Amino acid sequence: MNFEDIDLIDHNVSHTMNIFLFIANIINLLYNIPQIITTYKRKSTKDFSAWFLFLRFVGNFIWIAYAIEVNSLQMLINNIVTVLASAFIGYYKIIELYLEYKNKKYLIVNDDENILNNLDLDINKNNIITSTNERLEKTERLEKTERLEKTERLEKTERLEKNERLEKTERLEKNERLEKTNRLERTEIAETDFIEIDLTTDTSKLIN
Repeated sequence: MNFEDIDLIDHNVSHTMNIFLFIANIINLLYNIPQIITTYKRKSTKDFSAWFLFLRFVGNFIWIAYAIEVNSLQMLINNIVTVLASAFIGYYKIIELYLEYKNKKYLIVNDDENILNNLDLDINKNNIITSTNERLEKTERLEKTERLEKTERLEKTERLEKNERLEKTERLEKNERLEKTNRLERTEIAETDFIEIDLTTDTSKLIN
């Protein structure tokens, strides 16, 4: 198709419709400009679906081919404006999707690292708890051993004191028995002496 054959006026419709087509082209240009400016300033296309932009681009590209085929300059301008606007917004959409993919991959890696860190923390926590429990058990064993040793020392001391008391009692009883024996012996000696004196006295009297 020769582009020189494309005419600004569509001879298949009335002049009034050509005017409306011209106005439509202007409106199409005007309503795309604010969105292009907004997208450029925000660098964001979150409100646009990627499929919407792709299908819009492909659809309008086909309309461009059709406009060239039917020699319609106004339809050609209309669809070129739409394709350029779609391509501009689509460029930022592609960047946005790439960054989202990269961030998602980074988050996955970070999640894995966080999971590993949490596992390490759990292991360290368990080790600390285990170590603490071991120290507590060791302390309890030491305290129990000390109590047993103290009890044994007390029992040994009590036994020694009891033995000492028994020995002291035995010594006292032995001393008492010895003293009693000594008194009995002294008494017997005294009685013997007294009897001998009496006998001597009686003998003297008889001699006299």
